Amino acid sequence: MRDVGALAAERLFYRRWRPTWLHTAGLNVGLAAVYLAAAKLGLSLAIVNPSATAVWPPTGIALAAVLVFGRRVWPGIALGAFVANATTAGSLVTSAGSPRGTRSRRWPGPGC
Repeated sequence: MRDVGALAAERLFYRRWRPTWLHTAGLNVGLAAVYLAAAKLGLSLAIVNPSATAVWPPTGIALAAVLVFGRRVWPGIALGAFVANATTAGSLVTSAGSPRGTRSRRWPGPGC
């Protein structure tokens, strides 16, 4: 007969870790801050227009975050894109549409 304590320890050891809402919220806030910093870095390289640049580092950060963490990081990416556009040269109305465009670019198809 196996020891009850050993069975409980084995069950705890093999339990799959699942993120809590607090972990996901912190991840999204951190990702939004990194996205915003990368956006400001990319916009500092703009020559002709202050809100258009050939280099956009947040794209790589967003892609890596989605590949590593999955769909749950999209709110952080959208928040970072919104703040980056709102603080650059856009109004709040045009900035509100920007995260939707950022999110929809990941699916190729007609109109993309």
